[in-house]
Amino acid sequence: MATRALPYLGLLGLLWIFGAQGSPSAQSLLAELKEKSASKGLVIAGVMNREFMVFPFSGSPFFRRFFNYNSGLARITPDGEAILFFDLNDGALPAQGFALINAEGRVIALLNRDVINVADFALASDRISIVFAGNDPATGQVGVYIARLGTADIRLIVPLESYRGAPAETSVAWVPDRSAVLFSRAGQVWRYDVASEGSSVLFPAATNPSCSPDGKWIAYRDSNGYAAVASRLGSGARRASRNPINGYIHWSPDSEYYFVDEMVPRSSPQRCPFGNCFVVYRLRDGSRLQLHGTDRKDAFFGWLQGPWPLK
Repeated sequence: MATRALPYLGLLGLLWIFGAQGSPSAQSLLAELKEKSASKGLVIAGVMNREFMVFPFSGSPFFRRFFNYNSGLARITPDGEAILFFDLNDGALPAQGFALINAEGRVIALLNRDVINVADFALASDRISIVFAGNDPATGQVGVYIARLGTADIRLIVPLESYRGAPAETSVAWVPDRSAVLFSRAGQVWRYDVASEGSSVLFPAATNPSCSPDGKWIAYRDSNGYAAVASRLGSGARRASRNPINGYIHWSPDSEYYFVDEMVPRSSPQRCPFGNCFVVYRLRDGSRLQLHGTDRKDAFFGWLQGPWPLK
């Protein structure tokens, strides 16, 4: 069911979005996140070459050594416990392929063929199925592909417009049960059904879809640049950020929180380069925690849990 506009929010909806950071619910968000950080190792982090850039829930970002890999593009898995890389610079790995690395720094799965001009990719919860937007050098076809780690098999599911072999701007995501793929094309979010192999428009004015790991919610960037959240069927959309965002809506492994790279007026350039900060929201009540920002692309960041930041 397509959603054509955000509904009237009313007073409660506005309070959900604009709730003051000093409110009791907002104050509890920081305590909640710090407790999960202490008990589960939950943090926001991204991989930068041979380092992690870690964003604690209080305090300044810091760096930790990330084994001995020189990384290309990286996406953190939905469970926060592994990282899928494309173009990992290591002589023993495919030159332009995918590699999944666990918390011990071990390569646990590979796609056994090269692909090129990859614009976006995501790993499903089974840690086997990949969806990516890119180019198959064997055929020269550009589009959205499904692939399986441990094999050399890739399958084109949606052709895309391209520029010199690179996909037109797009983003991709899995529905957690792997029954469908979400992708953006020409300013619309589409759903590709794996069983029927058919595609349909889910949100006619949106980009950058992402699904909560529990499968209940779909988030996206609306036509005005704000984060929005809707049901898994695309109904009941509501604004989900105080200000416009860049990039994606990043769900926590337990689906209770998400963070965005948000434009924050009058923010300090030392704290938030270019006026953008990472902001964490609690799904159930919209409580908001503003962190530091980064000049790096937000797609490289995600939620990690476990021993990663301590390596």
